[in-house]
Amino acid sequence: MFNFSFETLNWCLKSWQASQVPFYSPLRYPGGKRKLASFVLSLIEANGLDQAVYVEPYAGGAAVALHLLLETNLPRVVINDLDPSIYSFWIAVRDHPEELCRRISDVKVDMDEWQKQKAVQEAKNPCCIDLGFSTFFLNRTNRSGILLAGVIGGKEQRGEWKMAARFNREMLIRRIEVIGAEADRLEVRGLDAAVFVEEIVAEGELAFLFLDPPYYRKMD
Repeated sequence: MFNFSFETLNWCLKSWQASQVPFYSPLRYPGGKRKLASFVLSLIEANGLDQAVYVEPYAGGAAVALHLLLETNLPRVVINDLDPSIYSFWIAVRDHPEELCRRISDVKVDMDEWQKQKAVQEAKNPCCIDLGFSTFFLNRTNRSGILLAGVIGGKEQRGEWKMAARFNREMLIRRIEVIGAEADRLEVRGLDAAVFVEEIVAEGELAFLFLDPPYYRKMD
């Protein structure tokens, strides 16, 4: 059994509070757990799990997973998301980073393109790279990064902030390139979380699972 004593948790919490966590995710995600990255890493280190597989059943923006992928030597990071849009984006990042980056570099950020990418989300069986790019485009141009929300600045683009305000091509391309360079250590699945956890357990590897508290309640 892992040692999660009060002393260990207190030490981990102090380490977390003192740290400045870099941002690696290309996605803007409501409720992202980036600030927990150092805390989770402290738990892993305190319990000697540096050779364990890190697992996230609810990937979303995958901020914690990416921190561990890029800042540690964990052998494997496994992320999962049932949402086809989010799953497709991470598959595109892992398997097609050059194509994804090319599209980000070339795309025109305007309302015509916004309408086009919104239609991809509503299409039947779009290809993975199309859906992944559409997810990225809407995430970076919609309010709070929510795929079903309205566009930043409104459809008439009369707001103080325009739709390209969060579309820093160079920075976002660099993030995807850095993640893509570690593709051999990143695994992406698109399962129901309960099924996914059962699969991970059945595989028999030493694993550290990070389940957000509200989702853990739903699985209980």
